[in-house]
Amino acid sequence: MQEHTQVLKPASLPRAPTLDQYTIATPYGSLTISNKGRRISFEIFDDIRQSEHNVALYNYVQQLKRNGITKFNNDHITIAGANRTYNLTRGRGRLDLVYYHQAKIFEVELKTTQQIGSERTHKQLVELDKHCHNLILVVKRQDMEEATTILHTINLKTRVKVDTYEIYEQEDEY
Repeated sequence: MQEHTQVLKPASLPRAPTLDQYTIATPYGSLTISNKGRRISFEIFDDIRQSEHNVALYNYVQQLKRNGITKFNNDHITIAGANRTYNLTRGRGRLDLVYYHQAKIFEVELKTTQQIGSERTHKQLVELDKHCHNLILVVKRQDMEEATTILHTINLKTRVKVDTYEIYEQEDEY
């Protein structure tokens, strides 16, 4: 005679409905994951852009860091190592960057090609000069001569240094 053993199976748990699409909001846009994780897209909000100014500021700070500058603060973007306790405000203006090198503070105002010749920039430089110790106007390499001419025109040529935010390529030495 055969024994019949009945195996009791636990009732399966109801399956949670799966979402076909997940969306994560960020300050810059929306990340969407769909098609069971096989499709990922990121839609940037219209008012968010990576401006030429911010890229230039980032590049300039990277140059400084490569040259051993570790004490700095900058405006507009987040850069690792920035000391947010260093004040960027001078008079009614706000600098793009300050850094310390050999016990001296350097104050930096960065301008793109479109900004250099504007009356707003001229007024800003005159105002900043009243409150800065070592003001540096940082521009694209091709704009250095124009920047120097403008500083001469507004009587700041001997008071404001001009530098470039473009990275110099190091030449191989043979």
